[in-house]
Amino acid sequence: MRVLITGITGYIGSNLARALVGKHQVFGLVREPVTQVYIADLTSDITFFTYHGNYQDIAHAVLESQPDVIYHLAAYYTSAHGPEQTPRLLASNVVLGGYLLEAMSTANIKNLVYASTITEYGQDGVYAPGSLYAASKRAFQDLAVYYAKAENLHVINLILSDTYGPGDYRPKVLNLLKKALSSGERMILSSGSQDYDLVYIDDVINAFILAGYRLYNHLEIEPTCYQIFARSPLSLRSTAEQLMEISGITDISNIVFGGISLPNGIPTKALRIYPSIPGWKERVSLQEGLSRFWHESGFKQEVENTI
Repeated sequence: MRVLITGITGYIGSNLARALVGKHQVFGLVREPVTQVYIADLTSDITFFTYHGNYQDIAHAVLESQPDVIYHLAAYYTSAHGPEQTPRLLASNVVLGGYLLEAMSTANIKNLVYASTITEYGQDGVYAPGSLYAASKRAFQDLAVYYAKAENLHVINLILSDTYGPGDYRPKVLNLLKKALSSGERMILSSGSQDYDLVYIDDVINAFILAGYRLYNHLEIEPTCYQIFARSPLSLRSTAEQLMEISGITDISNIVFGGISLPNGIPTKALRIYPSIPGWKERVSLQEGLSRFWHESGFKQEVENTI
């Protein structure tokens, strides 16, 4: 099978590529200069296409790779918005995706799996984006639904909460906590009473592989949303305390809970809006995942061979 991955240089995209290389022919869409933090071990196994911000580059990548499934993971994340962030948010999260959908239509490529964020929703499960990032992700979803209807594309949207695992350098709370525990630097958190809906990277990758399998085997026709979530999420504070225990670090006076307030409108309970993808279940417990997260540094994975 032939697979094209956008966002292949990111944490999730690189781990997806790592799980597929050796079983399938993998192509990746990248920007220059190519960030190799996550893909240094994969460069000889993947055919890359460069995107300079224009439609022709996307069309060329799709036409040349002729993928059976496209995984669209390219995105720009920031919690802020303003004159500096807004153009990049729109270019990465809306325009690039729009180019991709048009290129798929032109090249008669039918199968697309993409990721969106649970932060598009408020506590009642109704669309209420918590940031311009979340709104831009919904904008792409609207484009995907249109192309699915107008051009008979087969589309699965996987809605993610928070993801984690070894070798993750994204500025997420758990990664910052690990850094603070290791260095002793001060870290100020909220009370930590809110649910922290974490899913380990291997389980996330299994969900994407299952989604590709469903499209490749014509098991999904209409645009479909599935949600990937933890079976029994703990609070942020309880999760942090588990990591502290695993670390074996006894002096944790630099970690301060209750020093900041949560922004208004942020859900405090884990949202369950859509079902998980058929055949998927969380296999890595939080205890095991946190242990791997603390002790491992590489890109070891145990993923299902479902395609």
